[in-house]
Amino acid sequence: MNPIFRILGIAHIVKNFEKSVNLLGWHKANKQFISELGIGVRSNSNYPSKGKGLLIYANHPTGLDPYLISSVINRDDVYILADVYQATKGKTIGLHIIPVYYSSWKEVLSRSGIAFFGYIMMRLISGTVTRIEARKRNMEALDTVIRYLREGKCVILFPSGGAKKNLRWKKGIGSIVHTIKKENINCDIYKCLISGISENLLLWHIVSRRTFLLRNPVKIIGVKLNNKIFEKLTPRDITFVLQQELYR
Repeated sequence: MNPIFRILGIAHIVKNFEKSVNLLGWHKANKQFISELGIGVRSNSNYPSKGKGLLIYANHPTGLDPYLISSVINRDDVYILADVYQATKGKTIGLHIIPVYYSSWKEVLSRSGIAFFGYIMMRLISGTVTRIEARKRNMEALDTVIRYLREGKCVILFPSGGAKKNLRWKKGIGSIVHTIKKENINCDIYKCLISGISENLLLWHIVSRRTFLLRNPVKIIGVKLNNKIFEKLTPRDITFVLQQELYR
């Protein structure tokens, strides 16, 4: 367990979340988790139900983003392409994580403010691997994403890797969408914009007895993209288009 959770007094909430996934299912467990953290959420919640592949990509203002989005998607077949650290929160949570790995501390440059220290703690808990090993495991993760989408499951990913808007996006998302088009996978692609929350606001919310984000709900707005906009584009070009579309 991350010692920061104990310091902030939310370790018991994280433990309850890990236990509730088996009892309630992924969606209801996430909804309860966010509620226990005292966070209000406003969402259009118009995502397709279980049975069709769904790829959701979003901005990444906080480490809580995978669970915020999961709380508004009414399906349990949700998997998150995320830092391997996320899988250390418990076995039931780890089953929904498609882990990606980092081979150096340079990734810390994509973080800002409080997230800088959070990233260091993540690396101390989950460790690092060699560049060759990271590349191998991350390629396997992309293959897993495609397999899940073929099977009609939902995958959430955060291509920016951090909160800064001017970061160069990770090119994996372009490869995934290119494969969806090339193999004609039956999959909807949604952009998802999270607003009204940051690492600083989240910290203030927790230390102020978890009321700030209840009075000022987080907004999670998903919009379906027209897959035709990706026709005849290279993976690199697709990544650029997706980044432009997110904030449009």
